[in-house]
Amino acid sequence: VKAISLDDGSTDNCGILKFEARKMTDKCGFGTVKYTPTVEFCCEEVGSSIMVELLVTDVHNNTNVCMVEVKVEDKLPPYITKCPADITLDCRDDYKDLNITGNPEYVDNCGVVKVTSKDTININHCGEGTVTRTWTVVDKQGYTNSCVQVITLVNKRPFKSTDITWPLNYETEKCYSDLSPDALPAGYSKPKYKESGCSLVAASYKDQVFSLIDGACEKVIRTWTVLDWCTYN
Repeated sequence: VKAISLDDGSTDNCGILKFEARKMTDKCGFGTVKYTPTVEFCCEEVGSSIMVELLVTDVHNNTNVCMVEVKVEDKLPPYITKCPADITLDCRDDYKDLNITGNPEYVDNCGVVKVTSKDTININHCGEGTVTRTWTVVDKQGYTNSCVQVITLVNKRPFKSTDITWPLNYETEKCYSDLSPDALPAGYSKPKYKESGCSLVAASYKDQVFSLIDGACEKVIRTWTVLDWCTYN
């Protein structure tokens, strides 16, 4: 800033020779501490008021001074040079992991003080859907810039029959014993299946009961049905 820019109507009967100024404090490390025709300010002073002493010299080398308070502002907003690209993930992936989804790249003449993100989540009970992520970059002056990233979640590995381990056939010498699934030993009782956050699996059964058949006092034909409600059509 030129020292004369700090003046507000100084006069002299014989004429003014020059305007000079110096900062009373200096956070920059290169600001003027001696009277000079210009005064330098820096990003470290953004948001603060700096006291500057204005020195006015007339043509006969008479001088006078006054104090001027300069409020330092950053006039330029941050600029996002690259927003994280839209991405499609498996619904089992952690969409909150920024190592997977990425971060924005940005520049600012005085540096960025904060980078935030806000998610608008539209995911169904099967873990599929979209996450709209709004990135916001804030600089020292409080100016902001934003961009939007869309994260799509799909089920890349749907539930299938090979994920099911069916119960084995069961024989017992105890006639008319309790043959409900909960009463049978492990491996014979219920189907087992691999379930993830992208599936809603349920198992049900129907029994056909026969008495005194094939040399047995009782025979149960049990039909199991395993259903994933996320892939069922």
